[in-house]
Amino acid sequence: MKAGLVVIQPPPSESMRVAKGFISVLESPTISYDLNLLGNFFKTLPQRLDSSSALRTSVGALTDMYRSTRGQGDSTLALRHQGIAMKDIRAALQNPAESHTPNTVLAIYVVMMSQYLLYEIDLPSVPHLQVMAYLLDDAMKKGWIKDFDKDMLLCFYFGIMWEAMANHEMTLDPQFLESLAPYISPIPEGSTEQDLDRSPGLYSLGRMPRWLSNPILYHKQISEAYDMYYALIPTLRKGLSTAQAAREVPNAPFEARKTLSRVLVQHSMITVVCALLNKAARRVDDRGGKLLPHMTDFCNDIILMAKLSVEFKPIASATMPETIIDVWGIMDPGPEKDALEAALWEYCGQTTPKWLARAEKLAWCMEEQYLLSLEVAKLKI
Repeated sequence: MKAGLVVIQPPPSESMRVAKGFISVLESPTISYDLNLLGNFFKTLPQRLDSSSALRTSVGALTDMYRSTRGQGDSTLALRHQGIAMKDIRAALQNPAESHTPNTVLAIYVVMMSQYLLYEIDLPSVPHLQVMAYLLDDAMKKGWIKDFDKDMLLCFYFGIMWEAMANHEMTLDPQFLESLAPYISPIPEGSTEQDLDRSPGLYSLGRMPRWLSNPILYHKQISEAYDMYYALIPTLRKGLSTAQAAREVPNAPFEARKTLSRVLVQHSMITVVCALLNKAARRVDDRGGKLLPHMTDFCNDIILMAKLSVEFKPIASATMPETIIDVWGIMDPGPEKDALEAALWEYCGQTTPKWLARAEKLAWCMEEQYLLSLEVAKLKI
């Protein structure tokens, strides 16, 4: 090399800059802010940035919001980038070449996570999951569902299911989730419809919206599903007790906290599923009063889990407000329901009234579904 010759490195591309920033926050050492919990596919997002402006700006906005919430960045800049990401997503949705692609659905999911970091325990104002469900339904009908990785679909499946259970303003075809399930996990060869109903997992969970939409017609399926999922509760309670004890050891290792956060998510989801099925089953047959006491147990479980989840805010315990309101919304008035509401106030603070309003809507919708199923049953007599 000649003396004095300066080699000028080309500036990194915008995609490379965004990717480096995102990777730096993806490697967070804390569970509370571990973005990997939002989807196993997050680690592959940097590889997609060149092919989608909407995804690139959404990932950049999430990175900026992440740093801002941790006191490491400019909150004003983060908000501005959030707005740019939303604008780019709207443009992508209006572009036929981009609207029907996994990258655009991913961009919506990523900006939703950015918004969640902004609001934390408040309710987002934009129905991102509703739009994602619409696009995924279109993908199944038109064949571009094959372009999605299974990890993405699994994450979207549970996100949409969780939101649909808690938010009855979300309009979802009762068969949407069960239609999506085979793209995530193929139906086992030789399985009958009854086999799928009686197996815990994607298929029976995906059928819950259809069953709950008519609790009289589907009472048999609801009752059997309740017994199936309720049988998991003792094991989950034991697992939670073990994980809690390991976490409470002085100077507990990182893995103990990670295990507890994972157990809380699993236990809370199955508890909500059981509570919803319990309520629907009791509409037809309370089994001589044996089902109602289970609701008190579920309430106590949720209160304990809410207390244990506080240390994992905001990301690792993101589903806890929905967990509380799902059970609160279907509880009969009494001290247990009051205790659950107190737990919600302790967890959500000043945003609690918004969550309670959603819970009341859930209770109203379940009542309407029951009354409608009564009318349908009368017509068939």
